[in-house]
Amino acid sequence: MRHRDRLGKDNGSAGAVDIGAGRKGRGKAIWILVAGGWLLLAGCSRKDPVVAEFGRHRITLAEFRLAYLNLIKQPNTFDSPKLREEFLDELIRRRLLAEEARRMGLDRDERLQLRIQAYRAKCLREAHFEAVIRPKVHTDERTLREAYQYFREKRRIKHLFAQTKSRADSLYRQLERGVPFDSLARVVFRDTVLARNGGDLGWVSWDQLDYDMAMTAFRLPLNQYSRPVRSQFGYHIVMVTGYEKAPIITEAEYQNSRQKIKYLVEYKIGDKLASEYLDRLMRRKRIQVNPRLLEFVGSKLAPVVRRPPSALDELQGRGLEEREISQVELSLWDARHEVLATVDGEPMTVGEFISSLAYVPRDALFRSYKTALDFALRDFAVTQEARRMGLERHPEVKRKVRLYEEYLLKVAMTRRLVRDVSVGDKEIEEYYESRKADLFRSVPLDSVRAYIRDRLMDEKRAQLLPQYVASLTRGMVIRKHPEVIHEYYRSVYRKEESP
Repeated sequence: MRHRDRLGKDNGSAGAVDIGAGRKGRGKAIWILVAGGWLLLAGCSRKDPVVAEFGRHRITLAEFRLAYLNLIKQPNTFDSPKLREEFLDELIRRRLLAEEARRMGLDRDERLQLRIQAYRAKCLREAHFEAVIRPKVHTDERTLREAYQYFREKRRIKHLFAQTKSRADSLYRQLERGVPFDSLARVVFRDTVLARNGGDLGWVSWDQLDYDMAMTAFRLPLNQYSRPVRSQFGYHIVMVTGYEKAPIITEAEYQNSRQKIKYLVEYKIGDKLASEYLDRLMRRKRIQVNPRLLEFVGSKLAPVVRRPPSALDELQGRGLEEREISQVELSLWDARHEVLATVDGEPMTVGEFISSLAYVPRDALFRSYKTALDFALRDFAVTQEARRMGLERHPEVKRKVRLYEEYLLKVAMTRRLVRDVSVGDKEIEEYYESRKADLFRSVPLDSVRAYIRDRLMDEKRAQLLPQYVASLTRGMVIRKHPEVIHEYYRSVYRKEESP
C-alpha cells in the first residue's frame, strides 16, 4: 500500500525515515540524504560554488549534490567524507569520458536518446510537483504530534475495496444493513487470499498507507468499520482488528524527531494531492489508443514482467531494469516509431512508451499491461503540462539531465573501450606456467584454459579504463575543493540535529 510515483517524485523516501528516539548513525544518514531529499535539494544558497576544476570543465556543488543523492540512496551505502571525495573523482572521470563519447558520436545512438528523453520527462514531472503541488502542502502542530504517535504504533486491518465511490457507498450501505464484513470481502475479492481471510492486510505501519487511509485506520476504534476512504488505487472501507500501542512519549522525544516527521507527513500529503491532481487532469484529457498495436506491444512485454516486485523495487520505485528494457526494445525495435497512443493529439510512440517503463512502478507492470499503460499515459500528460509551463528551462532540470546523460555516455564509452579486449593463447600459457606450482599443480592447461582467459580478460578490462582516463588528464591541472562539499553536509547535519 505504499505510494506510487504519480508525478515523478523521488520514490522510496518515506520508507527510509528513522523516527525512533535516540537512533542515530546509520538511520540518520539515510534520513538526511534519502528521506530528507527535500532538505538537500533546497539547502544551497543562490551562489553555486565550484567543487572541481579541470581543463575547461567545472563541477558545481549543486551538480555534486544531485549525483551524490542517487548514490547514497543505494542499499548499504552511507555518507562519509571519504565516500564524498571518491565520488568527486568519479564525477571528474565521468565528465571526461562523456566528452570523449560525444567526440566519437556515441551521443547520437537512438537507444541512448530514448533513455535521455524518458529521464528528462521524469525530471519535468519532479519540477511540476515542486511548482504545482508542493505549495499546497501544509501541516499543523496537532497533526504532527498525532502522526508521530501513530508512526510508533501498528494496526491489524482488513478492508473492502472498490474502484468507484458509488460502489464503495453501496458496500457501506450493506454493512449498515448488517451484512457481515467477511461476506462482502468474498464478493469484492472473489477467488483470492483476501476473499478467504476477510480482506485482511495483516499488521501495517502508519507510513505504509496513503495519508487519508492511514489517518482513518489509526483513528478507528477496535472492530469498527470506517466510511469509504479514498486512496490512489480507489476506495476502501477499513476495519481495525488489532493494535499495538506505543509507550507515552516525552516532549523531548517528540521535539527530537519533529522535523523528520514533518517531512514524512508533508511527503504523504503531497502524494495525496498529486493523486487528486492527476485524477482531475486525466478527466480533461482526450486519450486515444491504437488497439492493434496495444495488443502487439502487450504480447512482447508480458514475458519480461513476470518477475514479481521485490521489497527493494518498492523502496526505490523501480520499474523495468535496463536489461529488461533492452529485451523489450529488441523485440519491438521495428515498431518504435509507431504511435501507440495520443494525449490531446500529441503522440506517444512505442519507443517512448518502452523507455518510460523504467519509471512505472514494478507492481503496476506486474499487475497488468493496462495498468502499466495507465501509469505511462498519466506521466505523459503531466510531462505535457510541465512543458507548457516552460519547466524544461529550469536549472535543476537541466542539471539532472546533463548528469544522467554523462552517466550513460560514460557507460557507452566504457563498453566501446573494452569491446576489443582479447587474450591470446600465448598469454594464457604464460599465466598458467607462472602459477602452475601454486594454483594448478597437476591440473592440465586445457581444463583451466577458459578460466584463465576470463581472469585475464577481467584484469585487462579493469586496467583499461584508468589507463584511458590517465591519458585524457595527462598535463591537465585538476583542482578539487572537497572542503566545500564537507562544509555543506556539516551544515545539513547541524540543521537536522537542531530542535
